[in-house]
Amino acid sequence: MELLDRFGVPADLTSLRGLERLVSEHTPETRHLDFKRQLSSSEDLADDLVAMVNSGGGVLVIGVGTDRHDRASSLHPLALRTAEQQAVQAAREGVDESIRIDPIPIPIENDPGAGYLVILIPPSSRLPHLSSKRGRVLHRVGTHNKPMTRREIGAAFCAGGANFAREFGLIAASEPASLVASVSQQYASTQGRIHLTNRGGSTAFNITISALACPLLYEAPPGPDDPPWGPIETETPPYLPIIALPPGTEVSFAVTRTFGATSQDVLTFTWDDELGRTHQASQAVTW
Repeated sequence: MELLDRFGVPADLTSLRGLERLVSEHTPETRHLDFKRQLSSSEDLADDLVAMVNSGGGVLVIGVGTDRHDRASSLHPLALRTAEQQAVQAAREGVDESIRIDPIPIPIENDPGAGYLVILIPPSSRLPHLSSKRGRVLHRVGTHNKPMTRREIGAAFCAGGANFAREFGLIAASEPASLVASVSQQYASTQGRIHLTNRGGSTAFNITISALACPLLYEAPPGPDDPPWGPIETETPPYLPIIALPPGTEVSFAVTRTFGATSQDVLTFTWDDELGRTHQASQAVTW
């Protein structure tokens, strides 16, 4: 799934084998990946959803315990039907302005009614969200939920640009979006990742990326006529253009470069602002 790749989350996370591998490899939590041993209260779940969506989205896995270093350490099956109903209710009623989630149940082999729940939380254009009952405005700082500061809340509202200004009868006065990338590459390999962050004060929309020296190929799900082995590489993956990247959030996705390509390159980003104006910026990178 393209969302998993954008958040830098293992692609097999939505399978039982993938969850077992998370535990065996002691996969750590991240800003966009959170593990919960069990569901406690609907208010706690709403807080977790709010924190994740206010951080640009991510993945919440219910039924995975962690050690003191916030790494996956154990599996704890739960009643899937109850867990899924509670998640949907929390997203609809526990959050001020309902958020969209995609709950994926993963049953265990011996009991289809029990298993684990993977909740995909896409980015939202209506930031910031807050929990309805507690009135808390949270986001992810490292691997923990923290209250947003007054300035952070204001920046999140202003990211709505002209729409925010019209809704509240204000004049939009936010800083423009500023896209900054870092790249990483596996040793002696053509495989790498692009990490794209919006360090500006406004949301960037419809983001596209191109490279000057070496064309980039992206992994995409195989189609009905594609061979069943290996990743399918394409210049136009389904997750590009990036629909929206709010201020202070980042996305990460895998790319493939030509074998023997130069380590120096220039990435060019093109995006639209909240008024539909197109912007472009370039950045030199070293793979």
